[in-house]
Amino acid sequence: FEIVGVLDSEKEVEEICKSKKVHLVLVETSVEESSKEGRTLATTLGKLYGVPVIFIVSSKEKEHIKRFALDSYGYIVKPLSRDQVLNTIYLAIQ
Repeated sequence: FEIVGVLDSEKEVEEICKSKKVHLVLVETSVEESSKEGRTLATTLGKLYGVPVIFIVSSKEKEHIKRFALDSYGYIVKPLSRDQVLNTIYLAIQ
């Protein structure tokens, strides 16, 4: 894998997706920070650029995690394990 950027805003993510061939976007967020905008970004990247989005979340509460599953190719719950990250990435880019 090659990392093309570590970005702080949705606008930066969209700009990178426009200018480079991006195969996957990982978005780290907490349930408290999650917003409609983050889920909209996942939908936009999928539709416009064919880029799968995986959310990294810190909550194990099922009703909150369901939000991420609906608008992305998957989610990973912290704490992360190497196998969990690699398996989720593999499934998203198949």
